[in-house]
Amino acid sequence: MKKADILIVENDDTIAHNLLTRLHKVGYREVSTVASGEKALERTAQSLPDLVLMDIVLKGRLDGIETVQEIRRQQLSTAVVYLTAYSDEVSLKRAKKTEPQGYLVKPVKDYELFTAVDLALIKIQNERREQHLRTVLNTLVQMHRLFIRHDDEWELLSALCALLTENRSYMSAWIMLLDEERRPRHTVSSNIKGDIKKLAQAVINKTPPRCLQKTLAGNEVIVTEDIQSFCQDCPLVNGYGRSGITSTPIKFKNNLLGILTIALPDDFCHDQEEQGIIRNIASDIGYALHKIRLQNQRKQAETALNVSRNRLREAQDIAGLGYWEINADTLEITGSDQVYTILQRSPENPITTRAAFQALIHPEDRSAAIQAMDTLLADDTDTPYDLVYRVLMPDGRFKHLHMKARMHRDNRGRPVRVMGVMQDVSIQKKMEQRLMQTEKMATIAGLAAGVAHELNTPLSAILQSIQIIELALDPKNDTAEKQAKQSNIDLEQLRQFFAACKIDYFLDGIKNSATNASRIINNLLQFSRPKTGEWVKISAQEMITNSIELARTDYALKKEYNILNIDFQTEFSHDLGTLYCIPMEIEQVLLNMIKNAVHALTVHGTRPSARITLRVVMDDNLIRIDVEDNGCGITDQDLPHIFDPFYTTKDIGIGTGLGLSVAYGIINDNHNGHITVKTTVGKGTTMSIYLPVTGKEEEVST
Repeated sequence: MKKADILIVENDDTIAHNLLTRLHKVGYREVSTVASGEKALERTAQSLPDLVLMDIVLKGRLDGIETVQEIRRQQLSTAVVYLTAYSDEVSLKRAKKTEPQGYLVKPVKDYELFTAVDLALIKIQNERREQHLRTVLNTLVQMHRLFIRHDDEWELLSALCALLTENRSYMSAWIMLLDEERRPRHTVSSNIKGDIKKLAQAVINKTPPRCLQKTLAGNEVIVTEDIQSFCQDCPLVNGYGRSGITSTPIKFKNNLLGILTIALPDDFCHDQEEQGIIRNIASDIGYALHKIRLQNQRKQAETALNVSRNRLREAQDIAGLGYWEINADTLEITGSDQVYTILQRSPENPITTRAAFQALIHPEDRSAAIQAMDTLLADDTDTPYDLVYRVLMPDGRFKHLHMKARMHRDNRGRPVRVMGVMQDVSIQKKMEQRLMQTEKMATIAGLAAGVAHELNTPLSAILQSIQIIELALDPKNDTAEKQAKQSNIDLEQLRQFFAACKIDYFLDGIKNSATNASRIINNLLQFSRPKTGEWVKISAQEMITNSIELARTDYALKKEYNILNIDFQTEFSHDLGTLYCIPMEIEQVLLNMIKNAVHALTVHGTRPSARITLRVVMDDNLIRIDVEDNGCGITDQDLPHIFDPFYTTKDIGIGTGLGLSVAYGIINDNHNGHITVKTTVGKGTTMSIYLPVTGKEEEVST
């Protein structure tokens, strides 16, 4: 049986049947007939025949030549041989323009028919083959462009399948990528009508179609022509149409990566050149996949390296560590960004020499630092380099830096570089100093408590004695009056005598002085005793009054800052709510702010009209406590740092720089409030404390 699809377009049924019978006799079985041009176009649209035997005179609107013109316009690749009983010059010229493969004049003899048909089929097959090779060559060029453009497997394979079919180089195509256990990873297709997912599931279930079984077992192109019978178990059996298929393993260096299956005309399936092209396509896809996977592995390695570097950098940032090196030969210094962050300098102006860095070391620490580094550079025993010294910052302050380093040597033991780390330990140093100060304060508090107890005893005796004297001189006291009469003494005259001699004035002075001393001692005891920090309801007025009294009795504020010469004013709103707070902590905040205000008023000598105003008002359902002074104010340079721990503008030994830092923590963290600052240099500062009226109580109760 000869394989060719022949369409006879003849308006005479007798002639059409005669031609069909004669072609059947010589082995052409796929022969069909239609009687009009319109029917011929419908047939070619459904299934493109290899050869059309076209009568020029047809039934209907179109004649044979017009029908072939429409076929050519649609760029359908099929051979045409005209059948005609006429050979007039006009018809022949019209027919010639359609580029037919031959002419047959009715009545047609057998040898003329068979020769024309065979020659036309050979010619159309050669034309199709030539066109197919040109298309495939163009496809290969575009395919390699896709290899360059895409770095994602799924995107590349989808683009490849579309490329193989969109320009009619092949009828359909699908690619299935497999993992190391030969299970589907990706499956893409183009122009496939069946369910490609069912095919993938069949492979997962280890029940692949026979064509895939052969493909997985070997290295060659597997050709399937009789799809309907051979591929009955394939989910795509009805998706290929009238074509053959080739299945080819996609490999790289004998590693199976996937399967490429292409549907193409039967004539090309067994063509060795065509199989070679398909084999090359599969090989190129394998190389492209291998390249993508190498790129992905490199990207993953680079990503992992970057993550590791970022984590190391983040760890150094968290720990406050800066990494630095010294070249053992050139003594050139290099440092990480964190080094320059610690040194408060720009990496754009690096410190590259030992001399430049040594110039920044505090004069008292410089000699020891230089000697330790010289020893490390010269010593073969790799003496540890581990010391803390002070380094100058651009703003004139010194930081305490902990420096650790070791010498790195080559395989011969020769010094290559010094590798070291730098850590800012200024806060730790200040905390150590603060701890020492706290221990001193604890000792002082203990001494104060002892002194207060010792003083309270004689003060209590003095006050009791004054009370007894007052009772003894009181005429309204029956006991005193009775005893006075027994001694012939008139108490009223005696009181007049004391008044005349101002003895009562001195007695009042003794009483008032003892009372004041007792109050001061009680405040001192209250300060020295550990507080439990209980939450209570209290009025802001009471806390402000207590804070002012504490400030006025502060010995240092009286002696060094003349606090008694400062005018304290208070302003209280009438609509105040009750605060729910820890009074001890709020009083500590107020006392710290009052001390700062006193310092601002007396930093250049006490101002003639020095004034501190403590004001309490309601502000948007919050109680606002203002501590306002008319002192020197705060500069723009200092203002951003006033709440930083250990930041102080006072001289060394006067302030710790913790007062406002502690105040910030008490208000913001403990009491759910906040602090604002308004200041004008030369005119004064107002610090405002905002506290909720009942918010904290509700939070604690829940």
